[in-house]
Amino acid sequence: MKTSNSSTGAVLARLIECTRRGAQVELTLRNGQKISRFRIHEVIAPKGLMLASHAGEARARGIVCPDHGMRRDEYIQVRDIQSVRDELVDRHSESEGFFHRHPLPLNWERLARCPVAPKSE
Repeated sequence: MKTSNSSTGAVLARLIECTRRGAQVELTLRNGQKISRFRIHEVIAPKGLMLASHAGEARARGIVCPDHGMRRDEYIQVRDIQSVRDELVDRHSESEGFFHRHPLPLNWERLARCPVAPKSE
């Protein structure tokens, strides 16, 4: 299981990579809180974001899938994340309705999106 620590640019790069692979991750926030079983559906940023100097403005959006209790949608700003760790190698795909519940905000762009679920016939 890989981990990326500290630098905001490194955290953003790791989030993008995990999102494209459909990896479920554990996030450690800078305040010490851990978010386990986070399925990142997309990484978004304000349009024209200069990634090197303003990477912290980007956001990871997805669903937290706890062992017990209800799933919840979550938005996490990259600047609040200290590290990203793969929890599962198994790929997940978008959860039904996520993008309808969370349309892309005006003047934001998608940096990465999880794989699309294959259509069942």
